[in-house]
Amino acid sequence: MKELSSNVTSLVNLKQAMPVLSPFLKEFGVEVDKMEDALQGIDGITRQTSKFISIPDRYLANLEQTANLKVKYSISGD
Repeated sequence: MKELSSNVTSLVNLKQAMPVLSPFLKEFGVEVDKMEDALQGIDGITRQTSKFISIPDRYLANLEQTANLKVKYSISGD
């Protein structure tokens, strides 16, 4: 998941750098328009990735909360 997060961060950085990089890339024959089109959806991908990466943390938090409730009820006898 760290690699996924790193890749998405790299794509976000690339999108931010495109205004500066575009003229240089065009000189080397890169189809910048296609790159920019592909990077348009990066914001949605970033949100989806954040949700995906947080699944284990949310699962563990719910598991811990459930365990705490079980301990609480077993100690109080309810």
